[in-house]
Amino acid sequence: MSTRPDNGAPLLGALVLTHALVALVFATQGRPNIDEGMFVWAGRLVAEGRLPYRDFPFAQAPMLAYAYAPAPVWLGSALLGGRVLAVAAGAFGAAGALWLARRVAGDFAAIVTLLAGLATLPALWVGATARAQSIATPLLVLGVASLALRRDTVWRWSAAPSLLLWASSVRLTNAGVFAVVSLWVAWRLRRTPARRAAVAAIVAAQGLAAALPVLRAPEAAWFQIVAAQLSRDARFGYVAPLSLARLLRAYLDLVPDAAALLLLALIATALAISRARRGWRPELSAPLRDPDTAPLALAALGAIAFAPHLALGNAFLEYLIPLWALLAPAVGIALAAEFSRRALGRGARAAAALALLAFAGANFAVHRDVWIGTGDASFASFRRVSAELGRLGGPDCTMLTPETELAVESGCRVFPGLEYSFFSYFADLPAEQARRYGVANLEILRERVAQLEPELIVLAPAHAHLLLGPGRLAAKGHLPGSVAPLEFLGPLARRYELHGEPVIPSGIRRSGERDVAPLRVYTLDTTASLH
Repeated sequence: MSTRPDNGAPLLGALVLTHALVALVFATQGRPNIDEGMFVWAGRLVAEGRLPYRDFPFAQAPMLAYAYAPAPVWLGSALLGGRVLAVAAGAFGAAGALWLARRVAGDFAAIVTLLAGLATLPALWVGATARAQSIATPLLVLGVASLALRRDTVWRWSAAPSLLLWASSVRLTNAGVFAVVSLWVAWRLRRTPARRAAVAAIVAAQGLAAALPVLRAPEAAWFQIVAAQLSRDARFGYVAPLSLARLLRAYLDLVPDAAALLLLALIATALAISRARRGWRPELSAPLRDPDTAPLALAALGAIAFAPHLALGNAFLEYLIPLWALLAPAVGIALAAEFSRRALGRGARAAAALALLAFAGANFAVHRDVWIGTGDASFASFRRVSAELGRLGGPDCTMLTPETELAVESGCRVFPGLEYSFFSYFADLPAEQARRYGVANLEILRERVAQLEPELIVLAPAHAHLLLGPGRLAAKGHLPGSVAPLEFLGPLARRYELHGEPVIPSGIRRSGERDVAPLRVYTLDTTASLH
């Protein structure tokens, strides 16, 4: 039974504001990531009127590019503009999670939901940077939360599948949740076929709109999205797919990143098992209105959102973000419901909240450097390096680099063919196929360098062998470390000279890993001859 007071708007507003302020800390100081450049640049290109897949390579769902199209250049920073957009989206997602928790189990549930989220640093970092999950996960949470609305009109029945459709059009891995919820809505409307048909028509119309970029270039879209994800091990060499057992073990290694959240989830699971043994059964007709069923439903939907990532064969913490996002309100509701059952008063609730707050603060103090660098590993240092490269390249410069975030932040244009970094680059693919699928191979890359003469080439040590390609490496008997930095350019390499060797922050700094990544900057020598 809900214990919420009549007016919770001030509390919800304060909790959402707290989340947004913490997110802004990560937005202004968090380590940059290569994904940010790819997505902010894709947003820039669609704002110019270009279509993903047809006009530039893009290995994500189509609406992600459009989601970042409104990203402003904030305080002189393209990445910060994308991050501000991500923080705004995250605030809406947080509002949905907090509203859901409070609606189902009262104010204490909302407070626990917020604190469990603040104790999960990877979710804060990813949510405050310009990533796919930064837009898709808030839509996922809002879609799931809308299941708790009183469904008395066609539009309210349409809310959840519509929001989850858009979440899937930003991040395809959310499609499983969209399918499950859509089937549940169809089941609930089985006795009102006219209303069910209306809901289906509303959702289908939105689906058609979201799929337009794919329909304009279906063959290229299929190749870029599917092949780019499933051929990484063959193209990059160092990314090997893991067996399911090793993959699950790799994800277990990421458990400490969400220790408080997962501990609360284990407690909630134990409580649910105990109730089930006493004869409790979930309420399937309105799962997100029942404080005992809601945690189970949220955890199940989170698991469905995470499950498709297991097919990718590699473990990355951002794949866990949708699961963690739905676990936060799940544990908030479960803990609040248990406190109500046991008639625990304000003192016990305050103690639990303070314990979570203390853990969140200590966790940030201990692990801050993983997500927020200092010195050369700071976002401020990255912006300084980017500004220097922008001045070096000059107005309207073009930068050839897989580090798309560096090109975007410097104000340069990303070199055509590397818009999605090395994920959309197929060095050994025959040129005819590369052109048909809208991607670049080594031959096309060299043609474009000769034609466009990019002012800057910026490479990390590993980029040389990625750009040359595994086929040529094997044919020449090269080890990756023995490849000359500009060997992929062939004779065109004579047009470029080494200018400097700056460093930029590593994406994430784990124990034993480097805090910064070294780069080599090459500038165009217009006086050099190819002969």
